[in-house]
Amino acid sequence: LNDDDSTDDNVSIVLDEMSKFKSQIINKYKKYINENTYKSYMKEIILMEENFKRNFMYNKYYMENEDKIIRGRSI
Repeated sequence: LNDDDSTDDNVSIVLDEMSKFKSQIINKYKKYINENTYKSYMKEIILMEENFKRNFMYNKYYMENEDKIIRGRSI
């Protein structure tokens, strides 16, 4: 099993779970909360998704280019 494949699978799982959580808020809880609270929850979830994706891409880039980055710092 390739580590990159399992990492990509884990990322996919996390993003799927976040999507499910968003759907639950929309489908189950929206009728019980006011519009401002709903917007606030959705905004927070979207920010978490974006941060997660950004951090994953940064880490993936760093891991793929670690040798180049380290060599560049030592010059």
